[in-house]
Amino acid sequence: MRPVCFVKNFEIDFSGVVYRNAVILGDVNNDGNDELVIGNMEGTLCIYKGQEPIQTIKNLGLITAIGIGDIMNCGSNALVVVSGDGWCHIFLCLNCNLNVCDEGSLSKLECVHSQRVPPNTKALILGDVDNDGNVELVVGLTDRVVRSYRWVQNAASGKLVCLNKWECANQIGSITLNYNAEGLPCLLISQPGGTFMRIRSKTMVDPSGSEEEITTMEVDYHPLYSSQMRNPGISSEIVGSLKTNLPTDKKKGGTRYAVATLDGSLMLVQDEKVVWSLQVDHQLFALSKLDVTGDGQDEIIASSWDGQTYILDQHKKTVRVN
Repeated sequence: MRPVCFVKNFEIDFSGVVYRNAVILGDVNNDGNDELVIGNMEGTLCIYKGQEPIQTIKNLGLITAIGIGDIMNCGSNALVVVSGDGWCHIFLCLNCNLNVCDEGSLSKLECVHSQRVPPNTKALILGDVDNDGNVELVVGLTDRVVRSYRWVQNAASGKLVCLNKWECANQIGSITLNYNAEGLPCLLISQPGGTFMRIRSKTMVDPSGSEEEITTMEVDYHPLYSSQMRNPGISSEIVGSLKTNLPTDKKKGGTRYAVATLDGSLMLVQDEKVVWSLQVDHQLFALSKLDVTGDGQDEIIASSWDGQTYILDQHKKTVRVN
């Protein structure tokens, strides 16, 4: 491991307290480029392209989680903002043509839907979690509950409809989407001590006697690396669906995922088997993925409470950003 300093960088002046899941990179206006979206406890949300915000939205409540994806299943990304007091706002770029915002115009997001949801959301992801071809919204709450929603459109408008509710044994750290060896999606919910709960879709024949197939959701727990944790009650984070640059014929098993714990343990995992592990001397509280080098393979990015950031490739080569 070696420390590095990025000479080329810029700082963004954004005031207020920001929750860990209220920062995201994604293409919110469907122009083919990612934007940086940040929301704070005061209800102010800013969308950045470079150092300057291209749009500021206020009065959204205590913003705790943000997601970007095609939640309306209309072919265009939307911005989903959830507040701790139980409001979900959906923003969409309406002046888009063929999913690409008009060049030369400042594409503004507009709130197309607001809806009450259970309060105290701490984590949020958007993705096809039940393999039905539609994007769902999955939220994790501070009361150890995970809920999934799907957008249902009617003639006049639409709304988010709750599909499933699962209760976890312990406090939720983070939620991620991963894929098993058969290519089926699985929800992974991190639990204390480097463990996680897995929720996966399962297709079965309708027991009523019809020839139709029905999809159910299976839930199981994985202890993973808990036997070697210094503190089995320590909080954990998880991020899945790590991209690899291996040729298709050499890719075996499900997609890889990474797990980090507050006591400094970091692991790369595939098919519930630890590929490698690393112990650092800092408290890791946030975990994400990004193709930093542009080689088609995701690097693992772990941040600590004292400002140290670790960037690791999937071969365990590590740099630390001070």
